[in-house]
Amino acid sequence: MIDHTPPTPVCIEYTQVTVDPASCWAAVAARDLNTGSHDNCISQLHYAAALMSDIEKARSDYEKHIIDSCGKAAYWANKAWYDAYIGAVDQLLCIH
Repeated sequence: MIDHTPPTPVCIEYTQVTVDPASCWAAVAARDLNTGSHDNCISQLHYAAALMSDIEKARSDYEKHIIDSCGKAAYWANKAWYDAYIGAVDQLLCIH
């Protein structure tokens, strides 16, 4: 089975957080940013938050993996699909 329908993200786009003045630190759980994201194949989604630099590295590693596995010609022939897939993941992580 191949799932051609990406998850549907529903996120809080802007969030204000109060930083603890003693520690200069605050935390926001990824699950607290979700307001109804869903997927057609599974009933429970898992949420994560990450540094942008980690996300960019993951994108680069994923692209390299596809090219290594399928070849450059196949990658470029299907690049729109791969970009849409990565875009869906970005939306699920609320990256705009």
